Amino acid sequence: MRDWKQAYWLAKFEWKSSIKAFIWTFLFFTVIALFFLESFSAYLDNDYVGFDVLFIILFALAPSWLRSKEFQIQKISGELWASPSLIMLTQLPLSKNVVTKSRFIVYFAYAFPYQLLMLIALYVVNPEFQVMMSPVSHIAFAIIWLAFGVYVGFIMPVSDSGDRANTKIVTFYSIVLIIGGIGILTFFHFIFGYGFVYWTVMLSQNWPLLSSVISIVLAFLGFNYWQRYMKRNIDKLDYL
Repeated sequence: MRDWKQAYWLAKFEWKSSIKAFIWTFLFFTVIALFFLESFSAYLDNDYVGFDVLFIILFALAPSWLRSKEFQIQKISGELWASPSLIMLTQLPLSKNVVTKSRFIVYFAYAFPYQLLMLIALYVVNPEFQVMMSPVSHIAFAIIWLAFGVYVGFIMPVSDSGDRANTKIVTFYSIVLIIGGIGILTFFHFIFGYGFVYWTVMLSQNWPLLSSVISIVLAFLGFNYWQRYMKRNIDKLDYL
């Protein structure tokens, strides 16, 4: 508990320096929520890959992209890429446990409140969604995606710890990630006949309790795994 308190105290410094970023995050999620409210019904009727891609980006990548640029991962020197703020924290008399937890707390503030509000708005404002899903099913749907934002999305604060790679490798892996992601989602459509987001709607309709429990377990495991991974990565890299 003491580590969490210290991590929260550290996180507040970034939050205080990121007021504009939080305003942009709010505006971004507001615009995206309006888009989803308008297009979710069309997605349920026609089911297209682009909607899946955007939905996954929203819960896995966007919160990190909306952080202030000075806190994001960038090229430090040579082939070293990392977040300058994380490097600074590792030079202070703080445990890696505290530094790691503070990065997760910062990311959580950029992700969870806005994702939760968007999911609530999706149900409250969209009459077709209310007809299609019971309140229990929608709660399960929200848990599935908020948990996804943990066991997948928390890879983004982990990336603050950095890695060694040249620009060509970074560009190559970025292209592979984009093409591979779209390819997997297209394959999902081809095999099952519906999209990934639609699949989670069906899971929450048919097995709300089971899908919620599995999602929470995955979030717990993912959260602990990413913490351990980040601490090992900080040990491995020499920031000096």
